[in-house]
Amino acid sequence: MKKGQQKKQEKALKKRVESKLERKAERQIIALGKKYIVQQARNYPIEGCWIRADWQKAGITPVFVTRRQPNGNVLFGCYMVDLYCLGVKDAFWRSDVPPAAFKRDVMGKSFAETTPLEISVDMAHEIVYGGLEYAASLGFKPHPDFELAQYVLDPPDAHPRSGNVEFVDDGKPL
Repeated sequence: MKKGQQKKQEKALKKRVESKLERKAERQIIALGKKYIVQQARNYPIEGCWIRADWQKAGITPVFVTRRQPNGNVLFGCYMVDLYCLGVKDAFWRSDVPPAAFKRDVMGKSFAETTPLEISVDMAHEIVYGGLEYAASLGFKPHPDFELAQYVLDPPDAHPRSGNVEFVDDGKPL
């Protein structure tokens, strides 16, 4: 290989590596921005909370909590709560979702086989945090994504608990 050809290849390789590093840095900045948004979620007003209409019979339900961002879009957290043993089996959050897209896409797909039931903020927090506490008493930890998704919820002691939610099936874990 000629010396000039080798220099061109080295230069092209260096440019590709630099470009790849720049794209990686951009993705990290975007991820940090979204992480910052969810960590600020408690500063946004809660808009609504939903679960499955048959949640008590099913023993497992997604709990959706939505907040209105300053730009008018929705930030939401979804917590798949197993009332009988595992607590928060899954958790995720999304920000900057247009309200119409949230209703159509997120709620439509999540509750395709059942009816969503709008619940109070107090009840949503009781189900999620009660499920976490019950699972912890059995030695289970929440899903790792709960670490960030928890910011969509208020702190555990922010809402009174009714004590009407049972976290066992026939007196024992299932």
